[in-house]
Amino acid sequence: MAEVKLGELYKVVIIESERGWKTEVIESKYFETKLEALEFVVDYNKRLTKAYVPDYYVMASYIGKI
Repeated sequence: MAEVKLGELYKVVIIESERGWKTEVIESKYFETKLEALEFVVDYNKRLTKAYVPDYYVMASYIGKI
């Protein structure tokens, strides 16, 4: 079997959270650069602008280099 080399990847997870239930990772995304990963997180989360934590929300979180 041939070996596959991917190089460095940076991981971002999409987290679903609902008050009174659980917090769960619903998706993982991988990026070739740290900058791309961080830009995705900022762009994805920019809609979370409330001054309080809502009962239900979905957010992106940067995990780091894998």
